[in-house]
Amino acid sequence: MTDFIYEKDLTNMKLKILSSPFHTRMVDELSKKYGISRSALMKNMMENLDMSLLENLPARYNAWKADVNDSELDREIGAMLFVNYIPLIGEENAKAVLDGAQARIDSGEDRDAAVSNGIKEISGMIRR
Repeated sequence: MTDFIYEKDLTNMKLKILSSPFHTRMVDELSKKYGISRSALMKNMMENLDMSLLENLPARYNAWKADVNDSELDREIGAMLFVNYIPLIGEENAKAVLDGAQARIDSGEDRDAAVSNGIKEISGMIRR
């Protein structure tokens, strides 16, 4: 009997993709910014993203970095990065983080503290 590729475990192939130099650089940047270990971030990506999306992650990440349409607050937190470019969280969750950070800033909280809290919230969502 012939086994189809979609019936096999693709973990090794996904791990090879994520160990390329471009992927490694991207994972390092994201793990540092969001305080997530490289292995935890890679595991989450392997579990939630298909092969095609994994292969294109560095290009998608670079496209996000070049995109100037996001708000300045979102650029600092990176919520929509994980919705539109590296889909690991839902749009509602990202919007809630951005709205919460904006509300904190509007209520007089330090911008850096609000951004830091937003990054922690995104980090927690990615780890789930």
